[in-house]
Amino acid sequence: MRRYTRVIKYRKKHQKLILLIKIIAIWYFSVFFVSMLTSGTQAYFNSQPHSSVSINAADSWWDGSELIFTGKNTQNVKACAPEEISVEIKNIGKDMYDSSIFEVHFTTKGKPQNPHGEKVGEGVIEPLNKDEVKDIVYLAEENGFYEFKAYQHKDYEGENVEIWSEKVHVNCNAANEEKDKGDEKEQNEVESAPVNEDRKEEVNKSVEDHQEKEQDEEGSKQEEKRQEEETGKEDEVQSVNEEQDQSEDNVEKENSNADSEKGLENKDSKGDLKGSEKDSSKEENDETADSEE
Repeated sequence: MRRYTRVIKYRKKHQKLILLIKIIAIWYFSVFFVSMLTSGTQAYFNSQPHSSVSINAADSWWDGSELIFTGKNTQNVKACAPEEISVEIKNIGKDMYDSSIFEVHFTTKGKPQNPHGEKVGEGVIEPLNKDEVKDIVYLAEENGFYEFKAYQHKDYEGENVEIWSEKVHVNCNAANEEKDKGDEKEQNEVESAPVNEDRKEEVNKSVEDHQEKEQDEEGSKQEEKRQEEETGKEDEVQSVNEEQDQSEDNVEKENSNADSEKGLENKDSKGDLKGSEKDSSKEENDETADSEE
């Protein structure tokens, strides 16, 4: 209750100040509201950092691609027209959304991109991805010098809107010289062919002689081996024969000894027989003598 009375007392004391503050706030709000309704869209300064985004019309978008020709030195095509020639083109920027075009310029002398060169062909470069490389091909119908000119995207924001390739020389003279050298080389090979054939025959003959020599040596070795085998067999047979002869000699000796022993026995028996006969005769004679007496 005391607090409520204090608030009432404070309001009564500062009632004029509160009313003045309300009036000032209403006035500021009114001024701000009126100014917003009556003023147009205008840029204003802001001390805070911010980023801006620009949106262009669809027909002026650049896809961020950038084309370059990779070749540096002059191509020397040793051939006679008509001959197909080509150069490499590369996208070192972002992916291409749209195709581009190229032209082919020609001259018999000098640089085709100079004013005296003439445009002899054109074509379309299909969209290339980032870092993609492609060959641009053209059928050259005359002997001479060619250069390719390519165009960047129509809204390209760099410096080289038009780029030129390396020079391509369709060199028929060099082709003819190379052909003449080839014919001369072939002729020299044909002329030197008999010498090569003779050399080949010598090599073949040497190889054949070497093979025959090896065959003769192999035959000699086989003959010596055969002779050694035959000699060994003869020695073996001779040894067997000698053993047989020795066996026969031993048998004969044994038979001879047996015969000798048999003869001695017979002789002894005959001697004994004669002795017994003599004894018996003597006894008979003695008996006869006794009887006579």
